[in-house]
Amino acid sequence: MVAYDGGLAVDFGAPGVYYYNGAAWNRLNPNDPDWLGTYGGKLVADFGAKGLYEYDGASWSRIRNRDADNTGITTVAYDTGLVVDFGASGVYYYDGVTWDRINANDPEWLRTYGDKLVADFGSRGLYEYDGTSWSRIRNDDADNTANTLVPYDAGLAVDFGASDPVAFEPAASFCDAGLKVDSTLQSGQRMGRAKTSGNPRTTTPQWGHCM
Repeated sequence: MVAYDGGLAVDFGAPGVYYYNGAAWNRLNPNDPDWLGTYGGKLVADFGAKGLYEYDGASWSRIRNRDADNTGITTVAYDTGLVVDFGASGVYYYDGVTWDRINANDPEWLRTYGDKLVADFGSRGLYEYDGTSWSRIRNDDADNTANTLVPYDAGLAVDFGASDPVAFEPAASFCDAGLKVDSTLQSGQRMGRAKTSGNPRTTTPQWGHCM
């Protein structure tokens, strides 16, 4: 289920997609989607082999005749458009008119925070996209169960599984009170990326406990 137009859009499986406005339920589509998402005031549904459709509050339109990948987060709103994971075909951005491939790899998970798009490319690590280029922000594979990546405060909270239960990357100020680099981490402790000199996109960040 996703928040949509002041209410809630819910996939009930075989009965279809329903919209709840806080008082009443209305069926929007009789088909069972693989995934629901939103962007720019539109509801998006992946109907598998039928393709990707968007709903503008009145009617449905097919925007892509291809089945999106159904692992992790398949579609995310980004900038003024939509980012979709099409599996082996890569990651695409839809601006409402045209599709552009922004990465040729198949991500395990997609998420946004601030004005960045984040993709977990498995053993390749965690990358962020600023609308122009990709930068690796962590050379580790995030866990792929439940919500692996979630926006938090001004940054991103990431589940790295048993080795690093929780990691936190503030978007602007990194561990202002200092950084203690440590390979051990207790569950729930906050981590941050150390301040680095020079270009932050070309300088390898250090991770450790925020003191």
